[in-house]
Amino acid sequence: MKWEKPSAAIIEIFEKNLPADQRIEKKKMFGFPCAFVNGNMFCSVFNQSIMVRLSPGQIEHWIKTKKAKRFEPIPGKPMKEYIEPPGQLLKDPGQLSTLILESFEFAQSLKPRLKKKAAAKKAVRSKR
Repeated sequence: MKWEKPSAAIIEIFEKNLPADQRIEKKKMFGFPCAFVNGNMFCSVFNQSIMVRLSPGQIEHWIKTKKAKRFEPIPGKPMKEYIEPPGQLLKDPGQLSTLILESFEFAQSLKPRLKKKAAAKKAVRSKR
């Protein structure tokens, strides 16, 4: 599977549907726009789609009722907590915003991840 550069349209859809929250940190991973809260990624653009991170119960709901699929950046290697919503959802801003908000709220509930420099300093202090 070849990764492709995301279109300006998919990046715009991604940006427009992110919650308006100061805690969101935007970065790029592998050239794709991503959104993080407390150091945890909760959604990203991938190729010409958007993927989101959800709880196991939310994942099952989306797969069974909304025809989402597990997110597999490499075929046969799914990312455990991520789904790719069905393509038609990208044309429904209300439903997409709701899904991304669910993802944001789930990521907020996770243990915050320290940045690499902060984690290294903490490890040095704990050895003393």
